[in-house]
Parts: sequence; C-alpha cells; structure tokens
Amino acid sequence: MGFTDLPAELLPTVLRHLDQKDLANICQLCRRTKDEGERQLYRSLVVTRDCPSTAGLLLTLSRDSRISSKVRQLNIVYSPRLRPLEPLIHTVMANLTGLETLHLTVSVDSRSMGACHQMLQRFMSILCRCSFRLRTLSLRNVTRTPCPSISEFLSFQIELRDLSIYTNTISPTSLPTLPLSHLNTLDIGIESVPAFPLSRHISRLRVTFGASPVTDSAIDALGNLRDTVVVLGFERRTSLPTRTAVNYLSRMARALPNVVVLTMYDDQIYQTFENRSSASGLSVIDDVVDAISKFTRLRAFVWFDTDYVYATPPLLKLIGARAIPDLAQSIFDACPSLLRVTLPAEPSSQFTYSTFTRSSSRDEPLNQTGIRGSQMRSNWNKIDFFD
Repeated sequence: MGFTDLPAELLPTVLRHLDQKDLANICQLCRRTKDEGERQLYRSLVVTRDCPSTAGLLLTLSRDSRISSKVRQLNIVYSPRLRPLEPLIHTVMANLTGLETLHLTVSVDSRSMGACHQMLQRFMSILCRCSFRLRTLSLRNVTRTPCPSISEFLSFQIELRDLSIYTNTISPTSLPTLPLSHLNTLDIGIESVPAFPLSRHISRLRVTFGASPVTDSAIDALGNLRDTVVVLGFERRTSLPTRTAVNYLSRMARALPNVVVLTMYDDQIYQTFENRSSASGLSVIDDVVDAISKFTRLRAFVWFDTDYVYATPPLLKLIGARAIPDLAQSIFDACPSLLRVTLPAEPSSQFTYSTFTRSSSRDEPLNQTGIRGSQMRSNWNKIDFFD
C-alpha cells in the first residue's frame, strides 16, 4: 500500500506529524493529498515582522481565498514594523472566513505608541467587518490605550468561549458591558469584571489586580459568577501599595464560594518584602495561608513563581528559612478540604515545581512529585489540576 492509498480518515492523523517542509511537498504529490496537506500547512499561522517569510505568506493568503479559508488559528504580533504590510494584512483578515482562534499581541515602546495606536484602531475597524466567528481570543497589550473598536469587535464575537485580555500596565483600560453569554474561560483585569454580567457559564476565571481605583466594585461584581466559577486565578502585579493579597483573597472567597482550584501569583509580595527580614516574609506567608483557608471547598492550590526569574526575587527568597514541604503542610493544615498543593521547587531540585498530596496520617511525610514547566503560569487554563 502506498502513501496515496491510505484511508481518508487516516490521512489527517499522519500529516499532523509532518513539519512544514514535508507538508509543502505533500501538497504537490497529488490532488488527494493537496487538499488535506494545505489544511494542515495553513491551519495555524504566525504573522510577525521578524519572520522573513511573512510578506510571502500574506501575499498568498490575500490572493487565494481557498487557502485562506483553511486558516483556523492566527498569532499576530502587531508593531510599527508591520506598517509596510498593513494593507496586505487588512485584505488577509477579510479572507479568513474559517478563523476560530486569534492571538493578537501589540509590541511597542513608548516612543512609537502614538503611531501604533493609530494602526491598531485601523486594524480593529477591519476586524469589525470580518465574517469569522471566534471561539478563542487573546488580546495582549491591546487595551493599554482606549480604542472603541475593540469593544465593538468583542460585541460581534458572540460565540466566544475563551477570552484573555492582558496588558503589562498596572492601570489598563476597562471595558463596557459586553454580550458574551457563552464564555467558559475568562482572563482579564479586575477592573473589567463588570463588563460581563451576561456571562453566566464561566467556569475558569483569572483576574489581575493593578492600581485600578474601581477594584472594590469589581470584586463585588464577581458575585454574578458565584454559581459557575470553580477554577480561580489570582494575580497581582507590581502597583502602588494598596490592600494586601489577604484582603483581596478573603473578599473573593466570599464572592466565589464554589471555587475548588485556586492559583496565585503576587508580584507585590516580592517587591514589598524583598529587603526585609525572613521573619517578615514568613508573617506574610502565614497571612496568605489564612486567606486561602477561607475557600472552604478548595481541593487544589497552586502558588506560581514568576516565569521570568530575573524580573522579581523568587518565592523561595521570600519564604526564607521555611522548607517547601513545611509550607505545603501548613497549607494543608489550614484547608481541610485540600487534596493537592503545588509550590515552586527547592533550588537544588531538577524540577520547576513540586506537587504535594495529603498523606494518610499527619505524622507521615507528604507525597511529593516534581513538575517541569517554566511557563505554567502563562498556561494556567490548560493545566489538568487533577491528573
């Protein structure tokens, strides 16, 4: 049996294991493999000015609607360097009728912010006229400055299931009310929580705190999701000294009583206690453990260290003399419902994180396994917490 004699249902499975060069060759083999080969070759694409083949790719997609209709996922890094290709990009977006996943990242420094903002406004206006209906959308640094077209575009994407809106500023732009009733996963700044009163099916939620003045009312708005959210991510980036993580966590525990998985990353803790004694750090850790105990149905807890160790001191520096297993035991003692705790691994470990499960007796050591994963925090919504 030759390659072209494979059953039709097996061909996609085989082609998924080929690289782009081999897929390009398969497309030239025969008509039968051409269609499926193109579907695999163009299924997921990346557009960035740093890639020398970007212009050629965009030209192909703009000229051949048959190929562009096969694109299902697009990762685009938008920056002033894409300005020469802007008309081509606009044409391509209109041709992507089958697009299901869009990851849009704005990469710009303060000097070119104005020019990039104008480009972004034009791009979002084009998106508003596109016919595709997304299921997954990620906007990174897109809301650093107000852009009305963003809200208009979101209001059209009523089939969205997974939405992530992240910006690296501590005071991002909030959003107006959006009619997204089918969302399952939401990753946003706390100031935008009130924009989703109709999203009553969200089961995975991650909220990021900065220096937003509307934090109190936004936390109250979490109550709209109290019946559905079971996985909660809490993140606090470096900001002006405001309330402690304990205050935020305690209020969130009251607003979302059904949470069974809690993930946490608090950049403010690192900054506040970097130059203090380990005793002060341990006191903060104890306060956090006490706040975690307010989640009475919690089954799994993950304390993320920073993905970029050069940016902030690691969690272990804050913990000081306390060993990681001892901290895990303290968390288990405070939360009787907990079954699993994941913490950054010891410095001497070959792993990135250590996961602990309860032992049958308090006198026995915790069961411990290692995890290798340098980008776990970025991929929080893909973690299987109970595998």
